[in-house]
Amino acid sequence: MKLSVPGPVKTDIVLVGAGHAHVQVLQAFGMASPSGLRLTIITDRLQAPYSGMLPGCIAGDYAPDDIHIDIARLARATGTRLIHASATGIDRQNKRILLHDRPPIAYDIASFNIGITPDMASINGAAEHAVPVKPIAGILERLHKAEMAVRRFPRAARLAVIGGGAAGIELALALKDRNNALSQHGVEITLFAGGGLAPLLNTGAQKRAAQALAAAGITVIDRDRAVAIEPGAVICASGRRLAIDVPFVSTHAKLPECLTRTDLPKAANGGIAITQTLQVMGDDSLFAAGDCATMTEDPRPRAGVFAVRQGAVLGRNLLAAARGAALKPYKPQKDYLSILRTGHGRAIASRGRFFAVEGQWVWRLKDRIDQAFMERFKVPELTPDPDDTDMRCGGCAAKVGPVPLAQALARLDPLPPNRDILVGLDAPDDAAVVRWSKNADMITSVDQFRAFIDDAYLFGRIAANHALNDIFAMGGVPHHALALAVLPFGTSAKTSEALFQLLSGARATLDAANTPLVGGH
Repeated sequence: MKLSVPGPVKTDIVLVGAGHAHVQVLQAFGMASPSGLRLTIITDRLQAPYSGMLPGCIAGDYAPDDIHIDIARLARATGTRLIHASATGIDRQNKRILLHDRPPIAYDIASFNIGITPDMASINGAAEHAVPVKPIAGILERLHKAEMAVRRFPRAARLAVIGGGAAGIELALALKDRNNALSQHGVEITLFAGGGLAPLLNTGAQKRAAQALAAAGITVIDRDRAVAIEPGAVICASGRRLAIDVPFVSTHAKLPECLTRTDLPKAANGGIAITQTLQVMGDDSLFAAGDCATMTEDPRPRAGVFAVRQGAVLGRNLLAAARGAALKPYKPQKDYLSILRTGHGRAIASRGRFFAVEGQWVWRLKDRIDQAFMERFKVPELTPDPDDTDMRCGGCAAKVGPVPLAQALARLDPLPPNRDILVGLDAPDDAAVVRWSKNADMITSVDQFRAFIDDAYLFGRIAANHALNDIFAMGGVPHHALALAVLPFGTSAKTSEALFQLLSGARATLDAANTPLVGGH
């Protein structure tokens, strides 16, 4: 087994989550190529959706591929180590990010950008009977399941969006535009806006949003609040019971469980408390950005525009922290441009207390802004050089090819006769077979190939599985294993961590095959 990492690693910067800020960090580090720094991103999803285009995708303006960033391809293009796993917490004392079903990942500096999730506990029955809008990474999958349920109805599907903020308004209008895809009999949509309609927007934008909802035939309930959800119904604070087939919840949000149960400092709204340099309060080795973080000195609403703006500052400050340089503060804009999609080819734009406009040109502006953001992260597919006939992939094809191997073996002198060699170099196979005793033969094999991924744990699993297959191919039962590991040059701590990850992965595969790892080199 061989793990290949270019150059000695002195500092590990680990990004937890593939949010809007973190994808910009990948891009910035890929352009800077800082020596001695290894950037790692941990994410449970390899396709990161851009929230600004999500309503348009739900409505059918965009295909799913149009609104997703390919994290695996971006990581490969920027030289970032990719760990495809779910984070479950953090061990701050030992500087480890805890992961589900695999060993933790060590960090020198870490950053969180993992978004938020609706506080389903605030509405009785929501966790059991409603569809959460966030995290947005899975909303299209959840929407598809809801569609499968309502398409069988011999009537219009009755949908509800609970939450009258900008996200709830856009979702309600997008669901209306998705009408035919949702149900052949159409949809009836109710928007619960107990906290007011678009309370963070100015009155002009609120008025235009109300007009757009009315024009789409969406019922708005803004003087009553949804307090409970039952199968087929939403119960209001007044006791009113509305028949609803599928309720979507887009209300108050909270941190994901992996952060809620940590000892990270929390702000008043429940987010990770950070300073103006985007560092976690009281811990200079930790950073956070996006909806999961709150700048205590200058808090701002949870909106994608801030995560996008934080990306550049976060990238600079992570690099500065690794080099021991001064960090720069992030200064959020007081008034920011907010654009809401209201229908096919139309949108509302608002800024500050008074500016609010609506029309087709606003949609074109929004589309241009969104497309420009996505264009930054498009990475062309790698294509092989047609003039390069040598095999370059990482598995068996990274080894000597069959023709030069056969030529080299043919030039060797024949082995002396040996009755105990049942399968050897005279008739090569997946593994050698020698007589062990009168009643048993022993299959022996050695296997090695260079790493083709930066995830040492996953590569350890792949390498061990590959080695076991040579035994299985000969009809054998594995008895024990030896590991031959080649590691990149580095400090004692980095080498120890790499070897631990590699052997942990190998053990996971070997243990499942009841094959003890007894030694190695």
